[in-house]
Amino acid sequence: MKKYILEIIVFICGANLMIFELVGSRLLAPYLGSNIFVWSSIIGVILASLSVGYWLGGIISDKKATNKGLSIIILFLAIAVGINVFYKDVFLILVSSIFNLKLGAIVASLVLFSSSSILFGIISPYVASLKLKKAKKVGSTVGNLYAISTAGSIFGTFLAGFFLIPKIGSANILILISSSLFLLAIISFLENKKYFKFILFFIFALVIFKNFSKVKISASDVNEDIDTSYSRIFVYDIKNEEGEMVRVLRTNPGGVQSHMIVKDPTKMLTNYGEIYDLVEYFNPRFKKTLLLGGGGYSYPKHFLEKFKNATMDVVEIDPQMTEISKKYFYLKENPRMSIIHQDARFFLNKNNSRYDAVFKDVFNSYHSIPFHLTTAELVRKEYDSLNDQGVIFVNIMASISGKDSTFLNLEFNTYKSVFPEVSLFKVTDMDDNGVQNIVLVAFKNKKNRSFFSEDKELQKTLDKKIEAHFEIKNQILTDNFAPVDNNSGAIF
Repeated sequence: MKKYILEIIVFICGANLMIFELVGSRLLAPYLGSNIFVWSSIIGVILASLSVGYWLGGIISDKKATNKGLSIIILFLAIAVGINVFYKDVFLILVSSIFNLKLGAIVASLVLFSSSSILFGIISPYVASLKLKKAKKVGSTVGNLYAISTAGSIFGTFLAGFFLIPKIGSANILILISSSLFLLAIISFLENKKYFKFILFFIFALVIFKNFSKVKISASDVNEDIDTSYSRIFVYDIKNEEGEMVRVLRTNPGGVQSHMIVKDPTKMLTNYGEIYDLVEYFNPRFKKTLLLGGGGYSYPKHFLEKFKNATMDVVEIDPQMTEISKKYFYLKENPRMSIIHQDARFFLNKNNSRYDAVFKDVFNSYHSIPFHLTTAELVRKEYDSLNDQGVIFVNIMASISGKDSTFLNLEFNTYKSVFPEVSLFKVTDMDDNGVQNIVLVAFKNKKNRSFFSEDKELQKTLDKKIEAHFEIKNQILTDNFAPVDNNSGAIF
């Protein structure tokens, strides 16, 4: 094995680099969201740090490249990766409270990822220098090393995405990376026994700290931090003002994705549900409905309880989210509900069914809808999925006026470009400049629709209809150009 130890080192380091980069998004997501700014910051900082590392590695290896020196570099790399376990959550809470989204993503990426990435970068030229001492062909030797390193990165990418992240969680992955690098340093060239004692102590400290330093969001017995293939999910219990125990599901900063009263799991706690319930007013004969985005399944539970003769197909991208809802949010099997685990766009692209109503409640962060679910091309698919009397309800987080209203403006224009009639309903009494739930309602047919009812409770809901006066008149969102994160990011 000693003959190929340098090749083994570049392969394992290449794999760990990509695993480290992918898990980085999971570290930041609960505090800064999962959006284009976070991903751009992570990738940009890591690439910049690698560049610095390549430069430093060349200088260091030109002066003196030794086998022991390489092992010490790997040892420091293991420490740099592992030490994140000790301070990442406290640091990210601090960053998210001080900085806005864009600056916070950059600062967090610099502090958490730059030192490790610089050390990852140093390894490649350092190994090349060691290999070239005995090599006769410079080009093929360096080319082979880069090919092996890239093969390791490919392996690490699939290992992280298909197995590690959904199976063992982000903190455990940091410990795994750190431990594998420590092991790599040991089996390569370290001979001094004092290093072994230090390595064993450091790994032991990582494991102990990880097990006892779990961020305690709630003092209740339910306090879960779960990594799935799509999200990092927090589930915990808190008490509301009435003293009732409320179970919360959160995937991103800024708010709650789903919540329920533990003793009354079908009761809707979010006001946008009462706008969704207007389906009975706008389409009295409705039977078959579609919900895009299950989340904690708050609305499906309420819907099935309220509308006994209706059915609902729920499209939820994350199967583990559904399992979490069954375990913690009392979701039960129901013959009137079908659950399809697919991306909503993929589902609509292949859908041949027609629905009386569609409800859309999809977010990749607290405020931002995935861009491919906002465009005119997607809206046409929604239009085609409705019966002639069909109606669609879209939950949006935005302000009605001011700088944070741009996305709502563009999405309203996009639906108007496809549907003959579109209305907006304001869910809360918040000031129009504040970010809040807005429900966009689009009708497949245009008629003299009344927004008046003799039922006083129903009229209170209908009175939430608003007339928005937007500045942008003609621009819509398309697959080619949909600046969703950019226009949602201002609200952080």
